[in-house]
Amino acid sequence: MVHTRVVSIVSGKGGVGKTTLSINLAYTLANVFKKKVLLIDANITTSHLGLSLGLSAPKITLNKMLKSRSFHFQPERYKNIDLILSGISPKELSGVDIRKLPGLVKKIEKRKEYDFILIDSAPGLGRESLSAIKASGEILFITNPLTPAALDIIRVSEISSGLKIPSLGLVLNMVRHKPYELTAYEIERFTNVPVIAEIPFDKKILVSLAMKKPFVEVFPNSETSREIRKLCSVLTGEPLKESRSESLLEKVKKYFSSLFKH
Repeated sequence: MVHTRVVSIVSGKGGVGKTTLSINLAYTLANVFKKKVLLIDANITTSHLGLSLGLSAPKITLNKMLKSRSFHFQPERYKNIDLILSGISPKELSGVDIRKLPGLVKKIEKRKEYDFILIDSAPGLGRESLSAIKASGEILFITNPLTPAALDIIRVSEISSGLKIPSLGLVLNMVRHKPYELTAYEIERFTNVPVIAEIPFDKKILVSLAMKKPFVEVFPNSETSREIRKLCSVLTGEPLKESRSESLLEKVKKYFSSLFKH
């Protein structure tokens, strides 16, 4: 019988890479660690997850599921990941009560189809983010190494602690090792949350966003992708067997090279 872990990816501030991390974690867990993964976009007011994967018109959105009186489960799919996406039209916000999210997640969890249900939360401490926290069994915090974003983790961490939802730790994202950045040690000291991963900034993230594909799919051999795989190893408790993979760009180049040879 599958034991489903429900993990919310939470940040105190927007722009720290929460949705990007959620997508890349889901892809890695599903395709490297062979887990059954459902990724839920719980940021209904500023939804970007579907757009990041080229899925702009889902048949059944989280908005519709929350408004429905009956339980309809029809996820979208991308490369072995099941997805529940939020609608991008402002009209879909009408009549949506995000406070129903914990009950909806519980219904999906009872199906025992997934190893992981990942929830991409809205940033901050509004109704959306609180509903995502309440729907989860574990919290994964994410911040960048700048003071304002890191300070906001303290407030979010206090909320989750008050709700007695255990923390998996903190992901330090977009690390450049600049003098003006906080170190992992400094962030741990004033947030009291252990840093379990430091993911370096890579400007090629713009390429993967333009391609509407996970970074780890397009650039599997980058340092950033290796750190994400290490993070998934920590989350699953399973050892990571590293082997060099041919990137999507390398495959495209090889394909066109073969065309010109004939």
